[in-house]
Amino acid sequence: MTKENTWLPLDQVAKQMGTTELNVLMHIKKNNLQAEEVDGKWFVLQASLNMFLSSPERSATVVTCKTHCCHSGCGSCS
Repeated sequence: MTKENTWLPLDQVAKQMGTTELNVLMHIKKNNLQAEEVDGKWFVLQASLNMFLSSPERSATVVTCKTHCCHSGCGSCS
């Protein structure tokens, strides 16, 4: 099995994307990431994540986590 065929848990994907697990789930729902649910836990295909991260449109679709919350309604706080 190559690294591209590796399935990553949601928390690792969120960390690599610099966002939340909820945001990753939203990308899965929009078919931006190839994923599978196993026993109630989601896993994302590494190749799919790599393609998404290299996509020029990704900066407009990823909500990054803030180190502080200003409650401005930006959507990055939960």
